[in-house]
Amino acid sequence: AIGSKIVVIFSQFLAWGQLLLIPLDVSLGASSDSNSMQTLYSVVYIVIFVFTSFIIPFNMFLYEADE
Repeated sequence: AIGSKIVVIFSQFLAWGQLLLIPLDVSLGASSDSNSMQTLYSVVYIVIFVFTSFIIPFNMFLYEADE
């Protein structure tokens, strides 16, 4: 049960982190290297994909089997 709570908290962290990337990107604007922001966006979206495709469904089955 504690693993499920950790997954939920980290999922919320990812959702807020993705949302807060937009103001960060706008505030940095042309002053920073756009390649670093592209890399950051790619990492966040890949982690979100892995969570929604593998970790969360596996955790749901694990949580349901823990009766």
